[in-house]
Amino acid sequence: MWIHFLAHTSSALPPHGALVSLTDPAYGGARTAWVKVPEGTGPWPVVIGLHGGKNRSGRAMGVRFKRAEAKDVLYVYPNGLNAPPKHVAWTGPGHVEETGGDPQRDVRYIVALIEALAERYPVDTDRVYAAGFSNGGYMAHLLRCSAPERFAGFAIVSKALPLPIDAMCQPDPARPTILMVGTDDAGARDSHVMPMPQTLERMRTTQGCSEASTKMELADTGDDTVVTRHTWTECTAPFVYYEVGGGQHAWPGHGSGPGISQDLQATSEILRFFGLVGRAK
Repeated sequence: MWIHFLAHTSSALPPHGALVSLTDPAYGGARTAWVKVPEGTGPWPVVIGLHGGKNRSGRAMGVRFKRAEAKDVLYVYPNGLNAPPKHVAWTGPGHVEETGGDPQRDVRYIVALIEALAERYPVDTDRVYAAGFSNGGYMAHLLRCSAPERFAGFAIVSKALPLPIDAMCQPDPARPTILMVGTDDAGARDSHVMPMPQTLERMRTTQGCSEASTKMELADTGDDTVVTRHTWTECTAPFVYYEVGGGQHAWPGHGSGPGISQDLQATSEILRFFGLVGRAK
């Protein structure tokens, strides 16, 4: 495996951080990621932001985290491979035609990326978190089910549990997981994902949670959404679901328009869930 860091110091970083390049046929050849390196000596926790869409740019997640970036956290924004024929950024079970029949290709890339960062920077490998949106949420589901031992927690936005991933999902160990999905999100009703009631039931059981849960409606900012927080109790690992009533396929709190909730600031809440809120600027 070849590893190349195109920028080495925080003082010399381009706007989105150092560009890390890894090359290995095991995960599709040349792969890159933007890395926002904090100041100080570490060890630093790591947040991996997984972008969605049919594109290759991790900068989309960099924009979502920019305002809330914590000062003592290393942020990583990997670039998807955008493989034909469907040109989705992240692939795995259900997309084997795009990975040469290898549903673990992108899992291996993210794991290799973590290892490369640990060799170059003073990171705390016991505090690595993954947060994904849409197709990046698909990837976060896959990491949760395929490599949970490498992570301390997961955040999944705008992606119900994909059926092909559910078929192989028994995370061991279970890790803290937060899920945010809009009730009007068309992606949550695709034929390749479980309906939300089944998604929640499946995730509840794989998190080792009892059936008991509490719910709390968030304060209304006057937009067209109503957000309810569902928290399960007596879990092996915490599980929280934000039901964005009227929410579209969006990252809550980022941007504006119909169905983009302002009642929930997804980035801040995710960092709080990961235990990084005390590090915020």
